[in-house]
Amino acid sequence: MTGGVHKRGATWSYYFDLGKVNGKRKKKEKGGFRTKKEAEAALAKAISEYNSAGQVFEPSEITVSDYLDQWYDLYCKPNLKYNTQVGYLRIMEGHLKPKFGQYRLKAISSATLQEYANELKLTGISKSHMTGILSVLSAAMDYAVEPLHYLAVNPMHYVKFPKIEKKPRERIILTLDEWHKIISRFPPQSRYHIPLMIGFYTGLRIS
Repeated sequence: MTGGVHKRGATWSYYFDLGKVNGKRKKKEKGGFRTKKEAEAALAKAISEYNSAGQVFEPSEITVSDYLDQWYDLYCKPNLKYNTQVGYLRIMEGHLKPKFGQYRLKAISSATLQEYANELKLTGISKSHMTGILSVLSAAMDYAVEPLHYLAVNPMHYVKFPKIEKKPRERIILTLDEWHKIISRFPPQSRYHIPLMIGFYTGLRIS
């Protein structure tokens, strides 16, 4: 790609060749810069943006916060149902951005993400909530690998989700007095009498 700067009157301009459209070479030109240095800096930025299909940043420098915003606009909004979008946005704003937002996307390692997953477990959140947070992060990084090519691999693929065991349910054992109070409320004429009696005499669980 050829390009350069030149002076026009009291200001400087830059130019560079674009691709061919209908077999004809197109050129990009912009002027109004006060100095040659300003025009050269603008030329370098313009060429960079053109080569990266309009991106105004270097993929290697993008922060996690900016990338999540981009992923939300490019993927979530066009492809997900509204309620799912809202859920993803809450996770991004409430968890992912506060934790990783200021870091460069390429600086996030599997070790860092594993530590974060372990921290989530220690906060006492539910298994489903933890899985939701980590799954959104993994989906976002998958998109950074393909189709955006910001990352070579998704570091979340090497993160093991911590196991969260369910708290055992408290067993409630009725006394005979409590049982008689219940069954007196549901006499034989009641539709609930027989199911209650079956449960009482067989010890069946509710399920």
